[in-house]
Order: sequence, then structure tokens, then C-alpha cells
Amino acid sequence: MTLPRRPRRPGYGRAMTAVRRALSALRRAHQELALASEAMFRPVGAPQPPAGSPASGAIAPAAPVGHAGPPGAAAERARQPA
Repeated sequence: MTLPRRPRRPGYGRAMTAVRRALSALRRAHQELALASEAMFRPVGAPQPPAGSPASGAIAPAAPVGHAGPPGAAAERARQPA
């Protein structure tokens, strides 16, 4: 003789469905945040030139003051007879 089936707990299926849905939503949110954090650190567009190159738009350091004389001094020296 076989035993009769025991009755199923009421609401158990609904609770498991809710847990599965919540876990699925958390997984999707985690995946989206992981992709967003990767995108923040990934450069966008064409590669940028090095910081010291003229194409980077960085301003070159100025020559030391007094090294070449006042502006126009080189042109005046060229005009003087030797």
C-alpha cells in the first residue's frame, strides 16, 4: 500500500517566485553597475597623445629670463657691424 501524498504548504511557490525575481533583479543591477564602472575608466574616442608632445596642447616651459636677453636683442646684434 502506498502512502497518501502529503499536502503542499500554501504560499510556498509564491514565496520562491518572489525570491527568484528579487535575486534576478539584483544580478541585473550588479551587472549594470559593473559595466558602468568599467566605462568610467575606459578612455573614449581616439587615443590621446602623450602629455609632453606638441600635439597634446600642453604649453611648453618658457626659456629662462635673461638667458637670451631682452626681446629683440638678437635682431639688434645682427644689425651691428662686426
